[in-house]
Amino acid sequence: MANSQINISINAQDNASVAINSTTNSLSRMRQNIDMAAHSLQAYTLGLEVLKNQLIPLATAGISANAQLESLQTKLTGLISANSANVTSTGEIINAQQKWQKNLEFPS
Repeated sequence: MANSQINISINAQDNASVAINSTTNSLSRMRQNIDMAAHSLQAYTLGLEVLKNQLIPLATAGISANAQLESLQTKLTGLISANSANVTSTGEIINAQQKWQKNLEFPS
């Protein structure tokens, strides 16, 4: 008695299964790209939030300091006007408004 074995292996893919595999791989790569972009955007947003939290107090302090300097300049101009003579170096007699204008022309 003879014992015979026949092994037949058929490994074939039709066009539809190849297209499905290709599409699945493409979708997987696209999902990875979207995930990377989303994580980058989250990190960028977090960085902007930290920067905003640091920048707003700095800008507020700068604006406040500028307002105080402007106020000081106006007060100094008033003091200079009050302490100046009513006669210019050319001998012209001027009033308080003209003195104020002339003092504003000179940088402090």
